[in-house]
Amino acid sequence: MTGRRSLIPGRPAVQLTAAIVAISLVVACASVLVHSEVESPVIDDWTYAWSVEHLLATGRLHVLDWSIHYPLAQILWAAPFARVIGFSFATLRISTVVLAWVGLLAFFLTLRLAGRDRVTSVLGTLVLFFNPVFFVLTSSFMTDVPFVSVMSVAIALYLLWSARQSTSWLGVAGMVAFASFLIRQIGALLPLTPMAVLPGSRRAALARGVLVGGMLPLAMIGLGWWWIRSALGLTSVYVATESLRFLLSGQALWPRSWPIYAVGMLHCLMHVGLFLAPLALCTLRRTPRKSLIWSAAIVTTLVILSVVQDGRLPRLLEHGAILSLNELGASRDLIHGTAGVRALALPAMITVVGIVLVSAVVLLARFAEALRSTRLDARIVDFNTLFQFAAVEALWLYYDRYYLPLLPGLIYLLVNALDGKMSRVAMAATVLVSAGISVTGTIDNFRYNGAVVAARESLLRQGAAAAEIDAGYALNGWWLYAHPENLPAGWRPESDVAFVTTSRRLPYVVANSPLAGYSVIRIVTWSSLWAVSDHLYVLHWLPEPDGGPR
Repeated sequence: MTGRRSLIPGRPAVQLTAAIVAISLVVACASVLVHSEVESPVIDDWTYAWSVEHLLATGRLHVLDWSIHYPLAQILWAAPFARVIGFSFATLRISTVVLAWVGLLAFFLTLRLAGRDRVTSVLGTLVLFFNPVFFVLTSSFMTDVPFVSVMSVAIALYLLWSARQSTSWLGVAGMVAFASFLIRQIGALLPLTPMAVLPGSRRAALARGVLVGGMLPLAMIGLGWWWIRSALGLTSVYVATESLRFLLSGQALWPRSWPIYAVGMLHCLMHVGLFLAPLALCTLRRTPRKSLIWSAAIVTTLVILSVVQDGRLPRLLEHGAILSLNELGASRDLIHGTAGVRALALPAMITVVGIVLVSAVVLLARFAEALRSTRLDARIVDFNTLFQFAAVEALWLYYDRYYLPLLPGLIYLLVNALDGKMSRVAMAATVLVSAGISVTGTIDNFRYNGAVVAARESLLRQGAAAAEIDAGYALNGWWLYAHPENLPAGWRPESDVAFVTTSRRLPYVVANSPLAGYSVIRIVTWSSLWAVSDHLYVLHWLPEPDGGPR
């Protein structure tokens, strides 16, 4: 073709365009299918939603004291959406979907720069998009997906730098890396990526790279953190972060702390290996035997340490995780009562755990092989994954949504090791299964959250005050902590918000099940696709004069 220069040397621009259109259509269709106008926060996103609302009302950036992150870039990104469309949780979710789409296109570009064909690159991108944890959080204003998306853009720009040896690409990548820091502060590790791989590049690029790609973004991050501390101040939740205080105290280096990290590492490997198992198993025969032996020894050691430390292996699809056998989205744990707990039968669990452990062995082996690669593009992706894993370990981020920054790098190394028709079949099967779980699980999650909102609103229509209704963590956080004007005189958000900062009983509760001392006013039902429950209880408690239940 003439007159159109492709970003990827030797690849016609029209091929990129067709693939980008295909990815965009899938993202758009899936997002429209699960989109909901329900005005309900998801997990912690009410914390960051308040910052957008505050910015629109006052013109000033600020974060709630409940926030552990300073997602300033995400707030600035969402503000124009909210100004044009109108502030709502639905609008904020749209802003996240758009940013997720940008990150997915960047990840597609990353796979193409690695030499993967169009079909393989598209399938690899959809493996990331339809990862159930990634997908459901795309329909939220949480910081996880925006961080992964901006990180993916930075990595793609670093790869363009390595392909073209152009300092301008490196400079832009550094600016995007700084933006990732302004979403989640572990983004401070991203500028270390080019510095780690520069010894393998040309000597002339070394000095420019250290200055432009590493030192300049790090200096900006340092200045940014200084401004955050001086202008916004450290939040109480940030100061009280146990893992951060533990790390800074030096106790992390003590031998008695090592089992904690071993169990956490196994938890991480098993969870990221769960939905990557089909791809990992397809690369098993192509993985060097020596690497597999060493990886198997490491995983076996982690298994032994986990059993010694906790008496069991880390649980997969466990109650309380974003993805569990009960639901997708972890919403049922954020109100009172028990919705029920599902568990796999023992033979099924043994089979799943066995497959996942093999997947973990392959992931470790492939990662070790990739780190020894002399290719700059592979080293950039793999060192970033290594740094993100170090953050998971250092800060005890042992939870399935905190593993999302590892997914692009792990999918990248598995896709690069795949070959043949069966590999595409495995990727397509992974996409289809994951998409089915993601779409239906997200729809279920919104139906559940919509029922909680409807139950709360019915109580308000009956005359109950906002401060008399305990509708769970997210709604209490939004309506009472983030908007303390709804609290009674003398109550403070730092100490008087039910389910958030106090265990105080309120007259009305929206719960998963009946509670002792409360009478059932009504039962709210809906149609559930596969989540564990399809009903809620609206409860009323009348205290006796002595404070006890009537």
